[in-house]
Amino acid sequence: MKHTIFILPLLFLFFIGCKKDTEQKPSDAFNSFDRKGMLENIGRNIIIPSYKELNNSSHNMTTACEGFVSNPTEENLIALQNAWKQTAGAWKRCELYKIGPGDDLSVALYSSIDFSPVNTSLIEDAVNTTSVIDTNYVKNKGASVKGFPAIEYLLFNYANGNAYILNKFAGTEISIQNRKNYLLALCRTLESKSIEILGLWESGYINIFIASDGKDINSSIGMLVNQLIYLTEVVKNKKLGKPLNNMGVPQINQLEARESGMSLSHIKENVISLENAFLGKSSKGDLAGFDDLLNYIGARHEDVLLSNRIKQQFDSIYIAINRVEPSLQTSLETSQSNVKDLYLKVLELVGLFKVDMTTDLDVLVTISDNDGD
Repeated sequence: MKHTIFILPLLFLFFIGCKKDTEQKPSDAFNSFDRKGMLENIGRNIIIPSYKELNNSSHNMTTACEGFVSNPTEENLIALQNAWKQTAGAWKRCELYKIGPGDDLSVALYSSIDFSPVNTSLIEDAVNTTSVIDTNYVKNKGASVKGFPAIEYLLFNYANGNAYILNKFAGTEISIQNRKNYLLALCRTLESKSIEILGLWESGYINIFIASDGKDINSSIGMLVNQLIYLTEVVKNKKLGKPLNNMGVPQINQLEARESGMSLSHIKENVISLENAFLGKSSKGDLAGFDDLLNYIGARHEDVLLSNRIKQQFDSIYIAINRVEPSLQTSLETSQSNVKDLYLKVLELVGLFKVDMTTDLDVLVTISDNDGD
């Protein structure tokens, strides 16, 4: 009987030990999750359609630009301005996916699409030339005089309105024709860049993207997680933090898309793209995304699922965006409290991505706190 009493506790400890060994660890859960299925959904249903929308919108913008430079009326200007807004919005939904097949999708390629701050003095120098202004002329120019910000500068003036812009395109002087040619070359160049990126994804990189389903820094999951962090940091630091200015005096000239009045809209498009990638959400529905991966490995934030906590934070950001009225510039000039609240909501999302999510997924963060400045 004494032997039996001694053996039973040992057997109990043995079975407890076996149970712990057979429990699924986070790393085991990560490996058994259908990561390729998640990446296929994000790649084929979100990324490629986003670049297709950019391509279609940029083509429409080029067409509108051709109409405006041949007949620079206010009606044609407004049509072109609306086309720019639609195309710039499409780009803000692509901005998260600045990843690609090695050097093919380089910093130079993306910078030629969207680089800030724009250098208006150099744009005027580029217009006042005796050279032939076409896409080759634009190709040899620096990033600060082309892409969306440069086109915005030529099409919008927040202070003086459309009459000021139309005056810049009225007349038959060589300088006026140069301005028209430069604007058209910018639009055509941007369209060609959108075609280039879409072609690279569709011609083979999508398969590489889906196959790279590990979590090292070169994997698609590793790159996407870092891009989620990076873009959230850009929204926090550059699109909100710099205009807010920690010295208390708002820096309106630091606003993105200030001349067009699209600063807040661009932030919202960025947030939508962040949420869609996290949820795996597209026109085909809410399919496999990072929320499903986090749920599968049992990731939690305090007493709730981490995925639910992140979803709640997205909801709070949208509420904060809607409180910034009627525009980001007006709110900065008259009442900064709502802008500060939006900043703090985005800051919380940075922490959830950068600390909680990367810890649970065991993904290396390759960007610094200063990225996005």
